[in-house]
Amino acid sequence: MISKRSRSSPQGSARERHKAASVPKPLWQRYLPLDWSLWPAEARLLLTLTAIWSLAGLLVLASASWWVAAREQGEGAYYVKRQLVWMAASWSLMSFTASINLDQGSNEAIWYSKLTEIIEKQQTSPIWMSESKVIAYLHISHMQKKIFFD
Repeated sequence: MISKRSRSSPQGSARERHKAASVPKPLWQRYLPLDWSLWPAEARLLLTLTAIWSLAGLLVLASASWWVAAREQGEGAYYVKRQLVWMAASWSLMSFTASINLDQGSNEAIWYSKLTEIIEKQQTSPIWMSESKVIAYLHISHMQKKIFFD
């Protein structure tokens, strides 16, 4: 005989799902738009390498500029603090752009589809040249033909 517990849905009971959802995520995962396991391997690699390079750059900057900053600015961590401000701004921008939904069916992606339409329209239109540039171009190309074919 099969018990009621074994006939439950493969996703588990509501209590188990609530328990799994209430498990706190690590701090770095709270700022990601998707669960880390849903990211493609390339995106995870790119984000990880960017974080490593950012931290390595901070260490190199600190070791290279500490003495100069202490002598010129009166504080050894001056350049590191400036870099941290710019790093926070750039990581915020990267987080914002990673969270943008570009799905064609969503209302959020209307601006994206309009932008792609404008770009396609501009790329298919002829390139504009003033008349003087066209005449200069024709003159130069005529001279080149004369030189090469004479």
